[in-house]
Amino acid sequence: MEFNSRTITGSIFMIIGLFLLIIGFFVWILVLYGLIIFLIGFFIFTNTKEDEIEKINYKKVKK
Repeated sequence: MEFNSRTITGSIFMIIGLFLLIIGFFVWILVLYGLIIFLIGFFIFTNTKEDEIEKINYKKVKK
C-alpha cells in the first residue's frame, strides 16, 4: 500500500478520534467529538475514488 496524504490524514484523524473516545469515558461531551472525528478519518482512509484519473475526451463540439 502506498503511503500518500489520504492514508496519513485518515490515520491521524482515526487516532485522534480514538483518543477522544477513550477520554470521553470521563468527559461525556468528548464522546461525540471523538466519534465524529473517527468517522471522518475512516471515510478519508477508505475513500479510493479520488485516486482514479478520468480519461480526457478530445471530441470536437459542433456549433
